[in-house]
Amino acid sequence: MEESRIERLEYTLCFLVMGLIPLHLYLDLFNLTHGIDKGYGHSFPMSSYVLIGVYLLIVLTTDIFMIRYRKFEVAGALRKYWGSACIALIVVGVLHFALDRLTEISFLCLLYAPFMVLVPLLELLGVPVYGHTSLFSVAAVGGFCLMNWAICRFGVRKQT
Repeated sequence: MEESRIERLEYTLCFLVMGLIPLHLYLDLFNLTHGIDKGYGHSFPMSSYVLIGVYLLIVLTTDIFMIRYRKFEVAGALRKYWGSACIALIVVGVLHFALDRLTEISFLCLLYAPFMVLVPLLELLGVPVYGHTSLFSVAAVGGFCLMNWAICRFGVRKQT
């Protein structure tokens, strides 16, 4: 009976992880449109913060499940996403130092990684998001991606 409860919880979490994809796309576009021409400082609506909370709650729940039960069916796919998102943010940092401006490639990398999803939260915490000092916020999101990659990599036993 206990095993079936854990399996049901895992299937529910798999369903929620699949829901992260449209939520990520929606928050990318929503935060991008509300962040344009608003200036710095709490320019996002409350619904943006609520959806970020839902996004982070799903990520945190899956992380806790992987650490607690040492298994998760979609951990391999999540590990590939978090690793590639971290690489995308490294590309943004390299392009920032090389060209000292935002290019189309770095913009696409920021949309692929959860940077645009977390921009309102970073702005609320006082982390510089725009301008030359925005590399710190890119590094913070990169650390978030790296932490989730490590949980997916080391928190799950190899499936045989």
